[in-house]
This record gives sequence, C-alpha cells and structure tokens, in this order.
Amino acid sequence: RKLGEYVMPRDMVSRVSCKKRWMSRVPNHKYDVVAVDCGIKYNIIRLLNRVGCNVTVMPYNSTVEEIMAFHPDGLVLSNGPGNPEDVTPVIELVKQLRGRLPITSQNHSYAVDVDSLAGTGLTLTHVNLLDGTAEGVECAADRVFSMQYHPESASGPQDSAYLFKKFTKIMEEHKNA
Repeated sequence: RKLGEYVMPRDMVSRVSCKKRWMSRVPNHKYDVVAVDCGIKYNIIRLLNRVGCNVTVMPYNSTVEEIMAFHPDGLVLSNGPGNPEDVTPVIELVKQLRGRLPITSQNHSYAVDVDSLAGTGLTLTHVNLLDGTAEGVECAADRVFSMQYHPESASGPQDSAYLFKKFTKIMEEHKNA
C-alpha cells in the first residue's frame, strides 16, 4: 500500500546539482568546456581534463547568457537522476544552444523512442544489442551527440574513451570553421 501511495519526486536534479559554479583546470589546455551539472560524475571532468579541456561546472539552471559569458568551445550536459523530461531548464538551454556550440549528453535510465527521431535532424548512431533501444544519436550539422550510457566508467571498461576524443575533434572543427 505504501509503495502504491509513494509519489516519485520530480526535482531530483535540483537536489544534486552544484549551487554555484566551480572549475577544474589543466596546464596548457586546448579547449574551454562548460559542464552543466545534472548530477555530474567527477570522472567525466577528469576525462575532459585528460583530453586538454578546462572545465567550468555550472548549476543545471544556468542561463544561456551565463554559460556563453565563458566563451566555451563546447558544452557537456551531465547524466543525473530522475526523468530528463523533468529538467525543463536544461531542455530549454539545449533548444537555445543547439547549433551554436558542440553539445554532448550522457544518460542511461531512459530510452529514446527511435521513431521520434524522424524530422529532428538526429540520426541513430548506437543501438543496444540486448533490447534494440537507442543508445546514441547525433546531429552532425549542429555538432550535437548524445550517449544513453555512462561513457566515463570508473573504474571499468575504457571502450568509450573515444567519445571524449570525438568531442574534442568537434570542438577543434568548430574553432577552425
């Protein structure tokens, strides 16, 4: 009965996101990246640092103006708890920044309906071999890609490390465009 009466909170990201921005810097960096904290794992930041990125971590409800004030080369939307549909500030942020900055996003617990990709400019890039669900999508024209799993595995397999190199390649191309 208690389980049936329980209402799942819809503000999970607001509970885990940082309250103010913070930075993780590396010497001789090549890129400046803003990471929107929806419950970010520190290994995402470490992997971005490893490929030459200074990372400014900002709260999930940061505005476009606040983010663009850092003149980032790229934007990372971290994974986090709860339903992504509940994080409307991040949804609006992506709508406003799509095509202006290379963007990447990671999530695992929710699946993209493959049929919903029609007409969005997104193409399916990765499929889950176990259940056929979408694991990755991309819009090359807008320099946006998303993975529906945890590419920053720590400690764990390193077979997703290429995604961080792909992100830096997209930022390099964007800088030189």
